[in-house]
Amino acid sequence: MEFEDSGSDVYILDKLFNKSFSQYWTLFWKDYDFYKYKSVKAELESALKLFPDASFVELFYSARDSSRQRNYDDESEFSKSIEKDRLNKLNVINELQQSFELLTMASESMGFTSVNEDLDEVHSEYVKYLMLPYLIAHVMVEKPDLSNRFEILKKVEVPVEFVHKFQIFLNQFMNMMSRLKILRREELEVWEEKRPKNTSHDARDLRVNQASFERDLKKSVSQVFASSGSVEQFLQFNKLDKSTNEEVYRNTILDILKLFSIQSINHLNSIKMEMPFLELREKNRIAFSEDKVESSAPPGKPWFLHIDNNSKLDPSLVQTLYRKMVFLPGHNLPTISLDECARIEMEMDVKTIGCKGVEVKRKDSADLLEDELDEQESEKSSVCTDDAREWDDWKDDHPKGQGNKDVNIG
Repeated sequence: MEFEDSGSDVYILDKLFNKSFSQYWTLFWKDYDFYKYKSVKAELESALKLFPDASFVELFYSARDSSRQRNYDDESEFSKSIEKDRLNKLNVINELQQSFELLTMASESMGFTSVNEDLDEVHSEYVKYLMLPYLIAHVMVEKPDLSNRFEILKKVEVPVEFVHKFQIFLNQFMNMMSRLKILRREELEVWEEKRPKNTSHDARDLRVNQASFERDLKKSVSQVFASSGSVEQFLQFNKLDKSTNEEVYRNTILDILKLFSIQSINHLNSIKMEMPFLELREKNRIAFSEDKVESSAPPGKPWFLHIDNNSKLDPSLVQTLYRKMVFLPGHNLPTISLDECARIEMEMDVKTIGCKGVEVKRKDSADLLEDELDEQESEKSSVCTDDAREWDDWKDDHPKGQGNKDVNIG
């Protein structure tokens, strides 16, 4: 058993991780009662003091100081209770998220793990820091904030470049598990999309297998935590008996990582199903907000008309002329309606009824057309070719139906 200096950087970060993970496990894997949460503000304050010159420290302080205020006077008791639970959960998740993000950046800067290391090369004391990408993603997904859920899920699903260009969240976690060869064959095939898309029966068998394996992992991990007294006591690596418990400690952390890998795949699948609905909701929200802004804005004039008092024209006449010029379209406007046009045409037809010249003219034109048609028909009928004459003679010599009689046989 070893004892570490309580003032060292590793000890402060280790204490923050142990308490934060202990509260996380109790909330999301055991009770899910956010009123039993024990704050980690003291440990978080101590860890922030380790980086006095870092630029990201201001982000943590500003995020913590920006508390949301809301007026409950006009709401019912039921609504007040629901909103109280929501804000309590949101505050708890924000505090855990800040702790895990700070631990991620601290472990990156202090070199607890390296991308070039294999799993056997990672020190047993620092294996637990491999959980951090998943822990951040999980607490973000659990945020009860529907207004920002679209951006949250986009950030969780897509690898994000944070303060030190450290890619985090679910994709980074799964890539790390794949590189360290911690994933089972089933999860590895699903993650690398090597598993063929078979029938729903195969998908059901896979989910049943994952659920059974997840249940066994959770049961074994819970038993180890119970035998150690608490989650926080189990994670205190320096107080373990290295000869007997280091292997159990390392295997338990690996089981937790396998458990988180199954949950990561489930989270990514649920996000893929949820994102289209959130995108539609976001588009509708933007569309309605734009319509509201446009309708509330007062209609503006294209320009202001100013008439000089010294003008020789009448000001009212000038104003009328300018008004006509302003609202004049690019094409010529009709001067009468369709009804008026139809009525004028009918009156013109009525006026021509009693006129003889018009009738004679129409009659002459009709007669000329009929004469031309008759001449064309007579010309066509008078033309008779030799082929037509021979064909008529043959039909006379061979009446219709004569070929079916017995006279033509033999």
